Amino acid sequence: MQLLEERVSMGLDFPVVVLFSWVGALLYLFEFESRIPPFAARKLTHLSMGCLILSLFLRESSRNSIFAQLGVGAIATGAILLCFIRPFRFGQYRDKGIISFNLLVLAFLILGLDFGFLAPAFIADPLGAIVGRNVSSAKWIGEKTVAGSLAVLLGCLMALFRVETLVTRVSLAFLCTLLEAIGGELDNLVMNIPVFAYYFATTRGVVHGMLSVV
Repeated sequence: MQLLEERVSMGLDFPVVVLFSWVGALLYLFEFESRIPPFAARKLTHLSMGCLILSLFLRESSRNSIFAQLGVGAIATGAILLCFIRPFRFGQYRDKGIISFNLLVLAFLILGLDFGFLAPAFIADPLGAIVGRNVSSAKWIGEKTVAGSLAVLLGCLMALFRVETLVTRVSLAFLCTLLEAIGGELDNLVMNIPVFAYYFATTRGVVHGMLSVV
């Protein structure tokens, strides 16, 4: 209980209000503006929510804000519940992708984990989907295209900013790209497995004095 209290601040940070207002407007637009194709609305919602979370939880002042934590938690929980009540126009009943994405967010939020390690799922996955849909190229695994997977790879290289050595970053980016290609409806979750393993290994290693920066 004491640890939770240390993590939470009651201060209302103005940038938090602005970010939530902006993303709320975007979500309304993606859900109710029929001129935006469902596929584009889905991926833009994914990307905007990921950017919101990273903007909030990579800042020291808003990371401990009770308003940021409750806001993100409420949005993630609401998105899951809607999959069983009235799916988004860009989703479907019991949508595995939406449910797994938001369960992952809730797990990181509840456990107080570093959202920086979720950046590949937030950025690289929708980037790959958008490029794969709009750039013509050969398919190499199922419906995954070469252009889409290259976009995932580049997105991962940018999003793995928590990994400080180039060799490790490139290795993780290739693994994430491969797993995203074979992950099916759960690609958001599956692609981040190497990053979770790295996060756990380095965190435990630093705690026990076994590792320096990898």
